[in-house]
Amino acid sequence: MCSTIAVARSNTNIIYTGSRGGRVMMSKLNGGADWNNITSSPLPTRSITNITVSPTNANLVYLTVSGYGSGHVFRSTNGGANSTDISNNLPNIPTSAFLIDPLNASILYAGTDIGVFRSTDSGATWTVFNNNLPPVPRHGVCSSGERPDSNRDLWPWRL
Repeated sequence: MCSTIAVARSNTNIIYTGSRGGRVMMSKLNGGADWNNITSSPLPTRSITNITVSPTNANLVYLTVSGYGSGHVFRSTNGGANSTDISNNLPNIPTSAFLIDPLNASILYAGTDIGVFRSTDSGATWTVFNNNLPPVPRHGVCSSGERPDSNRDLWPWRL
């Protein structure tokens, strides 16, 4: 069963999906008529909770996964052919949401079951980003389009 879907803004023929069973699929030639299984190590067999595609590079993809005992944020720079665990010092907690800073692609945000974490070095290190917000699950994060300097600019399910 599909748990998440993402369409590349830079090439709308490229579509990624993730499943509850940990499978990742990609359609890149014809807007979803044909699909390829691009699940690869080190992705764990856990629910893919979010797929985020770079707005300028359809081959730069971030995936988040639920569960415990493995990484929770993965990056692929080649359209999913290979992925790298960039969870590093994130807590061993399910991660359900992801955001690439709209002004600086090396700043990343991960929404977890205990709040939001931010990386300013492309995922090498993560710090808590819950300024004045309770440490509760974040199932979605988005930005107002400007660099979020505090959590007043980064809210779950902001409408």
